[in-house]
Amino acid sequence: MKTPHIDILVALQSYNEINAKNKEPHLNSNNSLIDTLATHFAKAAIQAEKGENITLDSDFEIKLKQQKQHWSRYLQETKDSLNKGITVFESYDHNNRLKKFFQKIKEAIHINPHTLPKYIDIMIEYALKALESETWQDAFLMLNFIVAYEPTYTETYLPLGLCIKEIYGLDQASEFYKITCEVLKDPKLYFFAAECELKRENNEKAKEYLLKIKEFLGDASSLSDEQQELLSKTNEILELMEQAA
Repeated sequence: MKTPHIDILVALQSYNEINAKNKEPHLNSNNSLIDTLATHFAKAAIQAEKGENITLDSDFEIKLKQQKQHWSRYLQETKDSLNKGITVFESYDHNNRLKKFFQKIKEAIHINPHTLPKYIDIMIEYALKALESETWQDAFLMLNFIVAYEPTYTETYLPLGLCIKEIYGLDQASEFYKITCEVLKDPKLYFFAAECELKRENNEKAKEYLLKIKEFLGDASSLSDEQQELLSKTNEILELMEQAA
């Protein structure tokens, strides 16, 4: 993708790394947070002074360099994007609820992994506040940072896709959903992707996503109210598409 945000493939690779370790809540044998590619990048951006280069551990840098062309430009663009997200968080953080979080990372102080969800929830709260007021760029930059720092929060990808659609257009949003749906396999994400394809008048691709929802959710009798509503909307759209064919 050509949008200036944390490389979604790096975030999703990190998501897979964590899930492969089958840890909850994402801890290693030392009871500390698993440091993935995306998380390491986000922490390095916080620790770098403005105007200075990001310093990555050699193992992470080697791993990324193997995947990326134009390494110096990639590094600078990613750092700039993450730093913009940090700046936006600071502008929303009037009561300094995130101050301790960013300060600990900057000083490389251990963060208790059991308190991390509290900080992530605060960040998501600020991002959704920006989303509700349609301040798309602010929401985008904050969600972009969250996806980098904690790629396993799948609910973050849904509003991030909305921001990409509003800022960069349907084609970029379509590419975003294609990449994320291949990894996350989330029925709500499939629905957002289907809506995007319908607006692009790509009905075949939209139908593909909608059928994946039906396959994923299966028997409606065992679903939550939210899932039943999603399945009902899916069936309605499929019926309308069938009638229009």
